[in-house]
Amino acid sequence: MRWMLSCFVATAALSVACPARADDEALRKVLSQRYAAIKMAMAARDTRALAPLLTADFRSEELDGQSVDRAGLMAQLSALPPKASAGESHTTLTSVIRHGDTADVQQRYSHITHKGQPPHAVALVTMSRDTWTRVHGTWRLARTRTDAIDYRVDGKTLVHKARDGVH
Repeated sequence: MRWMLSCFVATAALSVACPARADDEALRKVLSQRYAAIKMAMAARDTRALAPLLTADFRSEELDGQSVDRAGLMAQLSALPPKASAGESHTTLTSVIRHGDTADVQQRYSHITHKGQPPHAVALVTMSRDTWTRVHGTWRLARTRTDAIDYRVDGKTLVHKARDGVH
């Protein structure tokens, strides 16, 4: 009897901790749109467009341990020159796990441009873990932590930095 109760409790806990796949896919679509909006705001250096995409207590942590809050990110964005480099960038959500009004996301961002003569393919690839929070029905980015950065030229990795345990 005790064994059956333990199994029931474990099953109930798993069903709460692991929402239905359809829910994950719906959330993945919403968050993909939110990432696209962040990308557009950052490219345009538009702090007004970026602000409602972040929580008031937003924090970004880099590989070197440095972190910046929402106000710091807005100041950094305002200080950047207009975006000069063209190229293509992609954000891939490799994992989306929802916990009620929060979601943990692992994402891969890549930006590829061509520079020099003859042109060389220059790529920046980052891996990060993000936490999104639903505030008044709207998903906002609360935390982002960069786990890995790769800088490649013509497919050759020139710089690879990663947190312990991240490849």
